[in-house]
Amino acid sequence: MPTLVWRRGLGWILNKLGAPGFMRAAPCEQRLGIPVEIIVGRLFTVVHVREMKLFFDRVTGRFDGVSIDGNDCEQPTRQL
Repeated sequence: MPTLVWRRGLGWILNKLGAPGFMRAAPCEQRLGIPVEIIVGRLFTVVHVREMKLFFDRVTGRFDGVSIDGNDCEQPTRQL
């Protein structure tokens, strides 16, 4: 229980500072029942859900673009 309180407090501080969240590369299909994959590149973290890829800046965590079914709807401003 003390660890949870500490983590919540740290999370609250990081949110107030506007710090980005962190994700690890991992497939998540077993838990969700649909194919979901998190890919961590040098510049982007990509959340791949079925045929859609959501690109987030690796450092700031800001949304940067989306790709659907292999066709770019909005291209990321930088290279993955």
